[in-house]
Amino acid sequence: MGIVQQRLQHHAAQMIAQLRGERAGRGAAAQLTADHLNLDVPATLTIRVDDVGDAPAMAAYATVVAALDAIERPSAATRAQISVVQHGDTMTTRVEVTRGDGIVAAPDCTDAADRVGALGGRLTLADPAQDGTMTVTAVIPCGS
Repeated sequence: MGIVQQRLQHHAAQMIAQLRGERAGRGAAAQLTADHLNLDVPATLTIRVDDVGDAPAMAAYATVVAALDAIERPSAATRAQISVVQHGDTMTTRVEVTRGDGIVAAPDCTDAADRVGALGGRLTLADPAQDGTMTVTAVIPCGS
């Protein structure tokens, strides 16, 4: 387990509660930053969801952990953008990691893909962009 994953694990309850609509009111758009997640890289977390169950929330969390755990050696230019947005009965979790001069490996998305797939969703890992941005996207059915 990487250091980023350990730190994110520490804040899992906060994120899951946010995804389930238990913090800041149902349907509230929340903006959390790297200060809240205690990451080694500047990151933004945008959550716009209504109440979702535990299984979709955990699938979203597993997707975020898999993507962020790929950051092996961040540089000053390494950045992460995390969004979890619900549209009707589908929740899309997207993590973009721009490596800068840092080292970002291909993420191990096995657990996340299993969780997303078990719900009838899909997880994709886009080929890195020219600027080194790695993108992981999970489309997760969550009911409305």
